[in-house]
Amino acid sequence: MELLLDRGEVLNLGQKLQGLTIICRAGTCWLTQTGDARDHILRGGHQFQVRGKGQLVLYATDRCRIQLVAEKATLCPLIPATLPLQ
Repeated sequence: MELLLDRGEVLNLGQKLQGLTIICRAGTCWLTQTGDARDHILRGGHQFQVRGKGQLVLYATDRCRIQLVAEKATLCPLIPATLPLQ
């Protein structure tokens, strides 16, 4: 699933998303997760794999295009497990 976010948009992805990979295809976004002391900045070409169970929030610091990809073994309410990586 691909999403386009305008600068300043916030996306609350929820929690318990282990195995989900967030790929920044273009632009820049800031990612934070409850229970993770580090915040993450994703720029075009960077990705983040969710390992924790905490609430995951994404903030577009610049207009960005992100792709959400779930591992086949992951049960994720947002993304079907059969979603192909494009």
